[in-house]
Amino acid sequence: MKRCPGGIKVKGVIGGYYKGFKLGPVSFSIDEGKILAVVGPNASGKTTLLRILAGIVSIEKGSIEFCSKDGKEMLSLRPPPLSYVPSFPEADLMATPREMIIASSGKVDIALNYMPFIQEILDKRLMYLSSGQRRLACIARGFSTNPKILLIDEPMAHLDVSMQGAVMRALRLITTQGSVVVITMHELHLVPLIADNVLILQDGTLIGFGKPGDIMKRELLERIYNVKLIEIVFDKGSIYLPVSLTRI
Repeated sequence: MKRCPGGIKVKGVIGGYYKGFKLGPVSFSIDEGKILAVVGPNASGKTTLLRILAGIVSIEKGSIEFCSKDGKEMLSLRPPPLSYVPSFPEADLMATPREMIIASSGKVDIALNYMPFIQEILDKRLMYLSSGQRRLACIARGFSTNPKILLIDEPMAHLDVSMQGAVMRALRLITTQGSVVVITMHELHLVPLIADNVLILQDGTLIGFGKPGDIMKRELLERIYNVKLIEIVFDKGSIYLPVSLTRI
């Protein structure tokens, strides 16, 4: 049985904040078992898009389908088949990751199935954990409900290269079960390693959508980020790193 048949379909969506930032119109689709990375400069609309998908920010126009069903209908289910991990989640610093997971109706054994490396911090209070460990705890809470759709705002923030790789493996593992994953990223060099598709935003406007190798071109990225980049070619395509304007 498919976990999320039809994946996610976003059609002509416009949304945002009252008398504030507006995103759209945006249209794209993600197949079941795929990972979408949303990239773009700061304040380009990445978080707003995730909040719209999560039902936190309402849409003014357009429609969203999750797993071949109306988005509002899917979000009204209890528990909803969707999990959202914000970039700055609120949490009781006296709580432990285990308590966080249980309080959100998740299951610790499911979280450990995807992220066994959090075992050592499960029963430590958040106040005693590093920023990276707290980030892992919040991501594990997202996995703990075994969602059909997993949305994570900046999953690589505060993580060292080892944990970045571990989280990428966890994201890929949940897609093998048929889940759809949408993440926002600033680490352009990691996008070709993890994403099946990439969506590029600038000032609330959709600039490009497709496979990383097809649309992540140096000229485009230099223009929207206003920076000079160096291109490094490898077997999966190209990665881009900023060129220092000064040499030490």
